[in-house]
Amino acid sequence: RERRSNKAVKRKRDRLGLEDRKEREQVRQAEREEEKQEPMEGHADALLEMRTHFYLGNYQAAINDADRVNNLEEEVVAEKRVLVQRCYLGLGNHALVVSQIEDDAPEEMLVVRDLARFLSGDAGAVADIKAHLAEPSTSELLSNMRAIAGAMANLEEGDLEEALKCASQCTWLEGKAIIVQIFLELNRVDMAIKELAKMQRMDEDAVITQLTQAWAYLAVGGEKAVQAGYIFEELLEKHGQTLQLLNGQAVSKMIQGHFAEAEPLLLMALEKAPNDKTTLINLTVCYRHLNKPSESVERKIKQIRSLPGAHPWLASFDRHSDLFDTAAARYK
Repeated sequence: RERRSNKAVKRKRDRLGLEDRKEREQVRQAEREEEKQEPMEGHADALLEMRTHFYLGNYQAAINDADRVNNLEEEVVAEKRVLVQRCYLGLGNHALVVSQIEDDAPEEMLVVRDLARFLSGDAGAVADIKAHLAEPSTSELLSNMRAIAGAMANLEEGDLEEALKCASQCTWLEGKAIIVQIFLELNRVDMAIKELAKMQRMDEDAVITQLTQAWAYLAVGGEKAVQAGYIFEELLEKHGQTLQLLNGQAVSKMIQGHFAEAEPLLLMALEKAPNDKTTLINLTVCYRHLNKPSESVERKIKQIRSLPGAHPWLASFDRHSDLFDTAAARYK
């Protein structure tokens, strides 16, 4: 029976395209050693590690990498500056970014400043971001940053059509990832999978492609959700714990109905960032399914409400609560 069980596990692992973890780690270690020995060449290689940390949400590690990457071409230096400031945005240091970028800074940096103003609640930032979209761009970096800022601003406002238009102007994988996100929000999983295929043709090994694949697979559900869990697991093994990866793994567990396994992942994420909305929302849902005391659930919802900025989950929660109260009132 044990041999049959082991064979079944192996067949399933092989079917999902997974290799032995120890062998994978040995291959990764060899690749890392080769990267250290080979000189960095080209735009992508110079900022690869920094960009990887950024997309994983490991912002401080990305900032630390920036200090180690030197002797770059001018356009790569420009992108590095942008990435550093975007990392500070990811850490929530919006005011710092606004104060650091002067009026005479390069245009791509001014886009980042507008993004910081927007994230900090400046009412005029959205208009500035949209106004710059119509202006001619002097570089690929500037064009892509304007497209990303426009997509983010329109997403926050709930204008998915305009967000899609902006993201479609971006030539980076990040733009494609935003398009996948938009299609998932529109419940067009079929279109999201098609856009994912474009990303995979561009660079299937890029971390942002793997993350996008995992989230798209979660939306598909079923066996694909299991595969998404393996993707998050591999990324966790390779890059360590980040909010994105812990939440992704937890959502995979919840979709499979394994709420007890999702809870410790979310608690680890909460230890890293006690006021992260995504983690708090996922933990609230998890607690509901685990039949935790209502006081614990309500405490989490109050904490979410106390944080700045709106969130679609809260809007949906309030809308459904009102509908329930209206229906219940008919029977009083």
